[in-house]
Amino acid sequence: MVGLLRRGVPGGGPLLTLGDIFPALSRALIRRGMPRPQHMGTGLSDRIALARNAAYQPESRPSGGPRKVPEQRLSPTASLHRQAAAEDDPKVTAEFHHAMLDVYRKAKREAGYNAAYFLRMVEEVGGLEAARRLLRAGSVSSGFSSLWEKGRLDLSAEAVVLQERFAGLFTEEELDIARSRLAEYGYQPPTQTS
Repeated sequence: MVGLLRRGVPGGGPLLTLGDIFPALSRALIRRGMPRPQHMGTGLSDRIALARNAAYQPESRPSGGPRKVPEQRLSPTASLHRQAAAEDDPKVTAEFHHAMLDVYRKAKREAGYNAAYFLRMVEEVGGLEAARRLLRAGSVSSGFSSLWEKGRLDLSAEAVVLQERFAGLFTEEELDIARSRLAEYGYQPPTQTS
């Protein structure tokens, strides 16, 4: 852990939170054949910053210049039109909401993980907005880390977002975030065939 704090977490923000440190520490220990550490964070404890991130590299751009936008497969307009069309279909939005509730139930039943905070968020703001909030977060949620520890990232919100039938609800940027997070943790969603 001391080495991790000294080196920092590449791709992380300017401060290292418990949520940033735990997955990086877990991967390092598992690679060395050491026991998997335990994660007992509750509430917002994963957002507690412990140190500055030595590996943090601010986005370099000329001052006053436009912010660099990640390359997208579709034009932003096409992606937003596709997203708006999908959101206008209440059936797809309702299916997504039910899929989010379903992964909560499966995580509890199959992995022994009670994602109470996740469930509360889905019930309060709906599955679609909950997924967007999780994707906009600067780091993975404690629930994502817990599912990774249990080898069940297939039950993460990111995995639900990437299901082909729901892709139209999200922008290309949001889909890329979900893909990147899962790939970083070694999970490859199954390819879907029509």
